[in-house]
Amino acid sequence: MNKTPLLCLLSIACLCFLQYSCKPSSGSKNPDQAVEETEIIPDTTEVEVTEVTYGTFENEIWCHGILQAGQRAIVPFEVQGNIVEVFVKNGQEVKAGQLLARLDDYKLKHDLDQAIINMHESRNNYYFEIVSAGYQVSDTTTIPTNQLAIFSLRSGLDASKLAVSHAQRQLEQSRISAPVSGTVSGLTAQAYTPTSLYNNFCTILNTKNLSANFQILESDLAHIRTAQRVMVSPVAIPQLMVEGQISEIDPSVDEHGLIKVRATIHNSSAKLMDGMKIRVAIKANVPNQLIIPKSAVLFRQNRHVVFTVVDGRADWNYVTIGQENSSHVSITEGLEKGQIVITNNNFTIGHQAAVKIIQQNEK
Repeated sequence: MNKTPLLCLLSIACLCFLQYSCKPSSGSKNPDQAVEETEIIPDTTEVEVTEVTYGTFENEIWCHGILQAGQRAIVPFEVQGNIVEVFVKNGQEVKAGQLLARLDDYKLKHDLDQAIINMHESRNNYYFEIVSAGYQVSDTTTIPTNQLAIFSLRSGLDASKLAVSHAQRQLEQSRISAPVSGTVSGLTAQAYTPTSLYNNFCTILNTKNLSANFQILESDLAHIRTAQRVMVSPVAIPQLMVEGQISEIDPSVDEHGLIKVRATIHNSSAKLMDGMKIRVAIKANVPNQLIIPKSAVLFRQNRHVVFTVVDGRADWNYVTIGQENSSHVSITEGLEKGQIVITNNNFTIGHQAAVKIIQQNEK
């Protein structure tokens, strides 16, 4: 068999394959061209800025404290005995004079009756003393006053009158009434139990007005005064802010350098309760201050740092902070009025880094 045509065909096929495989692909590019078309990523940081202002700074002194009811009345058991009925419960609003509970008064009524009987006997003895001294019971105006006093004392009439008054008072105290208007709190007493099981019947709180009791540092005393505005926020309800006024400043400093302060607030929301833990912000205006946003201040190398913008670059400035509130700080050293400070994207930039201002915030 002649193999020449077959070998020729195989040779032609190999040449075609090699020619195709060596041809550049239509999608490939020249290496130099690829370098030219690569996008160059800029190293300029976009920042927001604001201007250093000079004026009155609203300082905020933050303290922790406790809320206390404006009025607190402890309702005791004036007499001992068994509780028959309890007419109120914790959280109930009551009016002054309202009946809260009743004790078993059988013995107390008996004691009053006995005291009245004893008083009648003493009065008979008193008359006997008058007659024995030669006077008429029907006309005591002729008897000297000091002599009548002796007759009353010797007959036991004075003592018996006191006993009747005391028995009447105890009988009245078997009916426990509210001394003031307010809300019942701390009630644990139950009917058909002896009063000896409890220290008191309950406490009545007036929480329409509350006192915020807190302490300030001695160094902050110069910034507060009576009638000054404060903002009170319960720790449990941080979104609730209630305005109040300082009503008392204790004139003494304790061993820890703290001063006791009391502010009065109106519980218009009815959400504030006696004993709540609170945060108190005391507002105080401090004049002649350089002011910048808190967001402009960084802490680096154990010092406060602020970046200013000078000729398109970030300039590193060490600063000293004076007062501060929730959004701004005052600067006592390191900046001047009118300088432009960076307020965002300042965490990753360094000294003399290139920056581009994209927004200048209001002063």
